Amino acid sequence: MSDKVMNELRAKKPTLLVTVDLDVSAARSNIECPVEGYCLYVLNPTGSSVPVYVGFNEAESETFDITKISKIRIPFYRFFITNGIGAGTLILIISKTAEVDITK
Repeated sequence: MSDKVMNELRAKKPTLLVTVDLDVSAARSNIECPVEGYCLYVLNPTGSSVPVYVGFNEAESETFDITKISKIRIPFYRFFITNGIGAGTLILIISKTAEVDITK
């Protein structure tokens, strides 16, 4: 990374990642999460006893089971969560920039 980029980061101190702990003990039906980003990571996709579905940008968008997928790279300005009552907590990391990439 160039010195210019590093100096800009030091000056602006941007939030590059946001962590969301998603407790699945309550049922959700297309609940809006107004967080924007470029990629959604699931640190523990097996952390829920029930399937958890996420859709991006619009309530009627296609959904993905994030208990089976650990990374979805798509620009979004909000996402929607749907799940039945279960046990466990999923840990979601939202990348606020396309430059961040987390791998296992």
